[in-house]
Amino acid sequence: QISKPVKTKFGFSIIKLLDKKSQSIKPFAKVKAQVLALLAKQQAQKTFSNVREELANLTYEQPTTLKPAAKTLDLKIQETPFFDRNGAPKGLASSRLVQKAAFSDEVLGQGNNSDVISVENNTAMVVIRVLKHQAATTEKLDVVKPDIVRKLSMQAEAKLAKAKGQALLKKLSGNANADGVKWKRYNEIKRTTTNVPTDVLNFVFKMHHPATGQSRYAGFSDKEGNYVVVKLNQIAEHTEKVEKNNREMLGFAHELANSYGQMVSRAIVDDMMAKAKIKHYS
Repeated sequence: QISKPVKTKFGFSIIKLLDKKSQSIKPFAKVKAQVLALLAKQQAQKTFSNVREELANLTYEQPTTLKPAAKTLDLKIQETPFFDRNGAPKGLASSRLVQKAAFSDEVLGQGNNSDVISVENNTAMVVIRVLKHQAATTEKLDVVKPDIVRKLSMQAEAKLAKAKGQALLKKLSGNANADGVKWKRYNEIKRTTTNVPTDVLNFVFKMHHPATGQSRYAGFSDKEGNYVVVKLNQIAEHTEKVEKNNREMLGFAHELANSYGQMVSRAIVDDMMAKAKIKHYS
């Protein structure tokens, strides 16, 4: 069948009907697990969003304390050790967003609570405020000497680790055996994998594809001064699988919407029937 000219946002179109497919709805038993998983995810996202909004409101309305928000939301107030503008290698102060907020005029200058800050790859949130602040000063040598020695030792260890790591990398890249090397193996990692250190995960996804049947080696220095050598065996292309999954999820979403629509329609009809005055003639 061919339609008459139809006006659309692209101009006038003529529509040709090529095929018709009857609507089919899968039994609820077959999609129950998917429905429950989807609803659980939606509920978790809704709860997280609601808590975030309430935390933001409470800490904004009472900007000089965290106690009312902690009490209302049953949260624990935690303290960090002193840290400078460079933050800390571990913990909350290792987040660049936390470092930036801690030394902002709003938090450090005016003594207010920060905005809600997302941390740990957006799986957690915090609000910070300054408990104590030490102004920058020039300390005596005997006071800072232990820190200087520690930092110089760390730099020397990091330099040595990098030299050894690059030597190992050169050896591996030349197809030589690396006797004594113990690899920590991760199978089929994705960008959303959580059991792989973030810096390793980010580095892996910047590496070039290895040749077929071969491994590719690369390395980098992490925040703690360690030199990490990465062996990449294979990169799997999941384009077709992803597209298939997307199509299946889209189809599932349509079926869910249709089922919901039919439920709503039946509920409306039943409600109207219950309220209507109907006379039956035989």
